[in-house]
Amino acid sequence: MIISFDFPDAEFNRLRDLFKSNLNLDIAVTDPEINDKLNDLARSAFYEYITMITDSGMPSKTLDVLNSRILLLIEHYFGKFPTDNDIALLFNVTQLKSRALLNNLKATHRNKLRQKLQDEIIVFLQSGDDLGDDRWEFNITSKPIIHELNEIMTVEKPGLELFKQKINSGGKVILQTDSYNHLKNKYGI
Repeated sequence: MIISFDFPDAEFNRLRDLFKSNLNLDIAVTDPEINDKLNDLARSAFYEYITMITDSGMPSKTLDVLNSRILLLIEHYFGKFPTDNDIALLFNVTQLKSRALLNNLKATHRNKLRQKLQDEIIVFLQSGDDLGDDRWEFNITSKPIIHELNEIMTVEKPGLELFKQKINSGGKVILQTDSYNHLKNKYGI
């Protein structure tokens, strides 16, 4: 079944730059690419209504509504566990609020998110740079992912050092090689 609706060109032209910034799209993105992303968003919204109509109705708590929306966005829009920035831009909230939303989502829907979380953790761990002095450096892409990894090390290997903020850097963390090796072994990297 194909479901479609028209979005006036004048309205699209008026909102084009907002779509680019709030959907975290490259400045050079083409209109057809924006259209594809908007279709993915519309699909998420449609499935929210389908779930409301056919399953459990409308959640009564705001946090449950947000969790439900983020789960649908993960499935139909992002295709992966989103970053803090992805949620902050899409929901027009602060990074702190988006981080809290993602941490809550992880806590309440861990089983549904298990594979997406694992995929993002592997991508994150593979992005590290060996500093050569028994330390690895990573760009912070998602603090909930770092928090998840720190929790894993705390439970599985309490003596290992956790991720630490790199001194004089707002976007990097440092991890000792023995901690990194434990995580690599755990995730088969």
